[in-house]
Amino acid sequence: MAKWDNNELAWHRIAEVYFKERGYRQFLLRDCSQLPADSATAEAIADADTQYPSVIRETVSRASDCFGYVSNEGNRNIVFREESVRNGRFGVVTIYSELELP
Repeated sequence: MAKWDNNELAWHRIAEVYFKERGYRQFLLRDCSQLPADSATAEAIADADTQYPSVIRETVSRASDCFGYVSNEGNRNIVFREESVRNGRFGVVTIYSELELP
C-alpha cells in the first residue's frame, strides 16, 4: 500500500508475511516522475482533487517497476495488480497485490 501527497510518496507499507519474506524490501517509487505515465497511480494523481466520487484506477505492473534489487528476467519479477483512488484533497491511495495469471 502506498499513500501519495502533492506528487510525492507520503508513506508506504509492505506486508511482512508476503513481500518481506520474498525479499521485496526497498520500495523504489518516491515521486510522481518515477511512475509510468499509464500507471493507475499516475492516472489517479492526475484526477482533480475535487472529483467525487473518484474513479478507481486499475493497471498491472511488475515487481521490478516498484522494488529495488529485482531483475527483469528473474523469478521474483511477478505481476502486480495496481489499484489507485484519489481521496479528494487528501491525495491518492494505491494497493498493490499479486495478480494471479492463468
